[in-house]
Amino acid sequence: MEDKRNIQIIEWEHLDKKKFYVFGVAMTMMIRVSVYPFTLIRTRLQVQKGKSLYHGTFDAFIKILRADGITGLYRGFLVNTFTLISGQCYVTTYELTRKFVADYSQSNTVKSLMAEEGPWGLMKGLSARIISATPSTIVIVVGYESLKKLSLRPELVDSRHW
Repeated sequence: MEDKRNIQIIEWEHLDKKKFYVFGVAMTMMIRVSVYPFTLIRTRLQVQKGKSLYHGTFDAFIKILRADGITGLYRGFLVNTFTLISGQCYVTTYELTRKFVADYSQSNTVKSLMAEEGPWGLMKGLSARIISATPSTIVIVVGYESLKKLSLRPELVDSRHW
């Protein structure tokens, strides 16, 4: 039986690299702006001892908002943006490696956490992680494929059938 899907694969050499990097940084920045508050909340839940300050994701969100306002949800964001460059390096390395290949014990930390807080200690920040990871993962996958389409060299645009 013949496969009717004609899936077009966009290869690294088909991309306009200037568009790819500009759109890639812009897309990544938009994603980070949207999910950073949840990352901050997750981090704060994970580093606290027991339930000393926050009693869950929503409680942390409300307390941070009341204490510091919206800017409190973005504390540390500027430092986080420096990793945009490493993200672009990662994608470039991934694509070049893919092209090259096509051509040719439990730690003490876990033990101490289990001893102090039991199995639930391993779940700290899980709901915030799920809330932040699910939409960002979807956006990253869809965004990356869209970015590749937008970054095609002009002479190849008409040869693709989406």
